[in-house]
Amino acid sequence: MIRRFALALLLFGAIAAPAQAARHRPAPAAARGIVVRVEHRAVVLRALDGSTQRVVVPPRSTVLLNGHAVALRALRPGDIVLVVRRRGRGAAMEIRAFSP
Repeated sequence: MIRRFALALLLFGAIAAPAQAARHRPAPAAARGIVVRVEHRAVVLRALDGSTQRVVVPPRSTVLLNGHAVALRALRPGDIVLVVRRRGRGAAMEIRAFSP
């Protein structure tokens, strides 16, 4: 199970790498992890090192689950996610999720 998860996370990271930012903007930062819970306008992730982090998700952010656009509330605990953020630890621009 852990081997399958690790493989899925590696594959997901390779496929879902964040796009390059324009020259005048810093490159978007990314966070990867497993959904712990979904809040009204935020998602709480658990990283592979066991740390947790809350990511604010503005209404105009794109949320994809298995390649399909969905509402934030469609994410479930246990989903594997990549969060692309505009500046370092800022709000999410895009969330790409994979449901195992």
